[in-house]
Amino acid sequence: MALLAEDGTIVVGANTYAGMDYANAYHLSLNNTSWDEAEDEPKEAGLIYATRYIEGAPVLWKGEKLSTVDDTLLWPRWNAYDGEVALLGVPERLKRAVCELALGHLTSALNKALARGGDLSSVWVGPITVSWNDWASTETQYPMVKRLLKGLYIGGGSQRRIVRG
Repeated sequence: MALLAEDGTIVVGANTYAGMDYANAYHLSLNNTSWDEAEDEPKEAGLIYATRYIEGAPVLWKGEKLSTVDDTLLWPRWNAYDGEVALLGVPERLKRAVCELALGHLTSALNKALARGGDLSSVWVGPITVSWNDWASTETQYPMVKRLLKGLYIGGGSQRRIVRG
């Protein structure tokens, strides 16, 4: 599958938010040698998979999809704001999140199978015990990606505190 990046103009058939040039420059700026050493084909697959991963996130994205064409991505959107700032085209934070996840996909597949659904209740190894809270997610968490996407979905952005006078 050929890599086709959404640039904010509703590219029909787009399958990533970050193109190869963008991703290469992003990872170069962070000195991510794992990205630089990889071949183009796995990089492209990582960018496509990372975009699909984000698109499948169980969040309510701000605004409304700009196009109703079936094969376009969820961004760009209209009437989407982070506080008072309009989220136009494909936000930089979204592109950066795709790059982070694409690197993660190269080094450790994002779609790893979890033994028994990852529902770990406790583990004992000698004197060390590990147990999870009932509400703990069974999925691998990507804190940097979560921070990058903050403000692009409902509940993930700028909020104002309202105080009754």
